[in-house]
Amino acid sequence: MPLIKFQFKPGINQEVTSLAGKGGWYSGNNIRFRSGYPEKLGGWTLDSGTVAAAYKPASGNYWGIAKSLFTWASISGYSYLGIGTTLKYYIQNGSGGYFYDVTPIRKTTAAGAVTFAATNGSNIITVTNTYSGVTIGDFVTFSGAASLGGNITAAILNAEFQVVSVPTTSTFTIKASVNANASDTGNGGGSTVAQYQVATGGNTASIGTGWGAGGWGGYNPGVTAAIFVGSISTTTLTVTSVISGTIVVGQVLTGTGVTANTVITALGTGNGGTGTYTVSISQTVASTTITTTPQTGWGQSSSAGLAYAYQLRLWSQSNYGQNLVFNARGGPIYYWVVDTNAVTYNRAQQIGPTNTNTQNGIQYWYTDAGTEACPTIANFVLVSDSSRFVIAYGTDNQGDGQQDPMLISWSDQENITVWNPQPTNQAGNFRLSNGTGIKTALQTRQEIFILTDTALYVQQYIGPPYVWGFQIISAATSLISPNAAVAANNTVFWMGLDKFYFYNGTMQTLPSAMRKYVYENINLSQASQCFAGVNEGFSEIWWFYCSAASQTIDSYVIFNYLDQSWAYGNTNGLSAQNSAGYVAARTAWSGGHLRGYPLSAGYTADGQNNGLLIYQENGVDDGTTVYPNYVAGGGPGVPTAIDAYIQSADVDIQDGDRYGFAWRMVPDITFNSSTASNPSVTMTLWPRQNPGSAYTVNVTQPTVTSSQAYTNTIPYYGTQQFTQQVNIRVRGREMAFRVSSNTLGVAWQLGVPRVDVRPDGRRA
Repeated sequence: MPLIKFQFKPGINQEVTSLAGKGGWYSGNNIRFRSGYPEKLGGWTLDSGTVAAAYKPASGNYWGIAKSLFTWASISGYSYLGIGTTLKYYIQNGSGGYFYDVTPIRKTTAAGAVTFAATNGSNIITVTNTYSGVTIGDFVTFSGAASLGGNITAAILNAEFQVVSVPTTSTFTIKASVNANASDTGNGGGSTVAQYQVATGGNTASIGTGWGAGGWGGYNPGVTAAIFVGSISTTTLTVTSVISGTIVVGQVLTGTGVTANTVITALGTGNGGTGTYTVSISQTVASTTITTTPQTGWGQSSSAGLAYAYQLRLWSQSNYGQNLVFNARGGPIYYWVVDTNAVTYNRAQQIGPTNTNTQNGIQYWYTDAGTEACPTIANFVLVSDSSRFVIAYGTDNQGDGQQDPMLISWSDQENITVWNPQPTNQAGNFRLSNGTGIKTALQTRQEIFILTDTALYVQQYIGPPYVWGFQIISAATSLISPNAAVAANNTVFWMGLDKFYFYNGTMQTLPSAMRKYVYENINLSQASQCFAGVNEGFSEIWWFYCSAASQTIDSYVIFNYLDQSWAYGNTNGLSAQNSAGYVAARTAWSGGHLRGYPLSAGYTADGQNNGLLIYQENGVDDGTTVYPNYVAGGGPGVPTAIDAYIQSADVDIQDGDRYGFAWRMVPDITFNSSTASNPSVTMTLWPRQNPGSAYTVNVTQPTVTSSQAYTNTIPYYGTQQFTQQVNIRVRGREMAFRVSSNTLGVAWQLGVPRVDVRPDGRRA
């Protein structure tokens, strides 16, 4: 019998059974398709950049978890990367360059509006302030403060801090670098000025209000407070110190000797401070150290609307020439000006009628409160490429503070500060009608693509007097997340709530062999975390999402728009886990055209540090990925192998009524782009008797090894030399073919292997 070619259709198909998918691929991980043939994904290298400022997290590159990456170039040719995290906004100049903190300031107090109070033996400082918009996790910088008289000197106070807790509307706590002593009795006030950065955001989504919106019975912001108990008497605790957080009714207690579901039922005198007070609890405990989980109690409703600080942080940005316009969803619009001569970068400034600013000799804008009318709230912002308008989506009306999620506002042409429509300018606004809110907008070749929660619109420049025209394309679509739509190959692709779509002049459903696999294993409560990315070098669209059991991104699906093929995998395969248990996930993506390769961000899930990681695809597929080494001094860790495989749907003999006996395999594979000296893969035939039976595992799994010496210089061999044939002994009515690798430095692309199979009767 002639050799059987194992040549399968490109793409993985999870819409049908393994037998019904005959002639195609059925499962895999960390693979892609190139020219119709599967190959292992490339590796990633850690960006070597660090925070330029002295203040940074104890571990990781800088504060927060990245939610957006955006690349652009200055007139002089500098390559910039904007990084919007859950906590801050950074600018990086060139690959491997410093990350500069340009997070905008939302409030600067008058001198003397802030005072401090310290407790002997504690490093927790209570700050009294006149600004009530502070939330846990926010950043504030003090200047002009005086010493408190002891260990807490002026140099310690005049620095940047992250807010630890907010006991009252007029106080919050910070953590000093040293403990106070008995001499720290001053208040440091008089000339103290506080600069509050924009409110921080969350890494996960919280939906709804009232019962069930957060923790059991109410809202749980996810901040713990460790309390030390001085004495225990029945169900009354004497609290002698609060490390972080606020003590409230309804908090659940945990710790050694704490009965499950023990909650705080009543507050004693002095609750919420750092001094001694009592609380009543539902059960007696035997522990001397108890951790509480903030939570509203049974029967208590959550606050009206979830706290801004704990909303999922999403950013949008676009370059205005060589400068940057950006916006945190639900917040103001900011503008950052390139200054190539600056040693350190200036903070971005809010565009608005009260912001006139000159830095390093550069005037940002001149404002006139009677004509500006810039929105103070927006959900999304972009700059039209050819016509040079700044356009904001889901805004308030001329800065009145009342957000309309369907309102679009735009500035005058070539004038970033004028937003009030006048006969002498082209500023204006327009309200869409189909949907409850605009979710995203994308600049395409000749129009702007807009998606509400129910409809697709296109926006085109038509000139005065109407300036922009809006046309509804479809009133029957959806978008799973503001970041789940991308433009590539003159087409917009997006992920809906239950299927995929594309638009290239008309809107159509994107046929997907992975639809059932994705939507039957997705956590829709975290749908707003989903994001998309383009890898132009491989003609790919990537969508990242949270699987059903996960609160964070852990899965991805790939669509190749040239081959019309699909693949999938989990992000643990793209990243690595070191001995300390740090896992780097994926949270943001940039096509990286100005950097040569796509960029992707990840973070550590250690529960303590949110150090951001910037990965950069090495482009030569060296089979490695790099994770952060969380030790003193930081730096990259040890590369680890990518575990990759692809397995076919079942192959049978004739109508499947006969057994087949496979006794020889002739491999066909290329190992170009490997860095291992003699890279190898494992090729396996998995037999089984019927579609409902298990695959036989005790089969020969031959190794196919290259006889060519690849090195870090990445030689390219036009003629491949590897194991010519392998002997196998496999018998079954159906067989699945699999190729896999899990060693460092191995890159491969499968060709058309052949197998010698002969009929072997009908009986088992």
